[in-house]
Amino acid sequence: MGKLLIGIDLGTTYSCASVLNETGALEIIKNTDNAATIPSVVLIDENEKVVVGSGAKTRSKSYTAQKEGFYKGPKGKSGVIAETKRYIGTDKIYEIDGTEYTPQSISGMILKKIKKDVESAFNKKVESVVITVPANFSHLQRVETQTAAKMAGLKVQKLVNEPTAAALAYAIDNKIDGLYAIYDFGGGTFDCTIVKIEGLDVEILGSDGVKKLGGTDLDQCLFDLVKKQYKEQMGKNLLRKKYSEVDAEQNKIELTNSDYFEVYIDD
Repeated sequence: MGKLLIGIDLGTTYSCASVLNETGALEIIKNTDNAATIPSVVLIDENEKVVVGSGAKTRSKSYTAQKEGFYKGPKGKSGVIAETKRYIGTDKIYEIDGTEYTPQSISGMILKKIKKDVESAFNKKVESVVITVPANFSHLQRVETQTAAKMAGLKVQKLVNEPTAAALAYAIDNKIDGLYAIYDFGGGTFDCTIVKIEGLDVEILGSDGVKKLGGTDLDQCLFDLVKKQYKEQMGKNLLRKKYSEVDAEQNKIELTNSDYFEVYIDD
């Protein structure tokens, strides 16, 4: 079994991995769901079994929302944790059935799942990784991202700023020097970075953004809107098991090719 160096985009809402294949082309790795991305969501069940990805995200629909991407199961014996990237570098703690988890430990579980999927796809061992991070990540946030990778059994060769990665991808394909504004509307943040490209040299001249404005915030807005209208029309609260943030995300996706969406709730 050979060894691989992979690249991982550890996202707020979704993550993915890529590798340079034998032809020198970049290949996005599909996971066990046969998808290019995996939800950055972790379920810790009653037996402390860890489930990462779509299964964990689906389970959150039937759990009680706590706050900030945290959902608890019956009697607090299990829990679903999402959006941990937002809290890397903070003292945030998730408590499930008496056990505490940190954003970096949850991120480590996500990275471990990605590592396992890549190893299964290529029948090769993954030991090293390049991870993309926001340009405005602090030193502590970068250190804790490396800690998460170490928890997953990965050695970080380099942390690459996300706008730098985007600029490099553009420069390689187009070979055009100049100044560029790179907008990154992600799952958790909305950033703009000004970069200078000369060949394959990318210099970040400035970067700023809104730390809590992304796709997941749009999901929450849609969810709140549906919940409000349901209350006004039906005179009672909307149960999350009937309509949740996961459903709101799907409705948001529908708006890509439609001017509106309709919500049907079975009472």
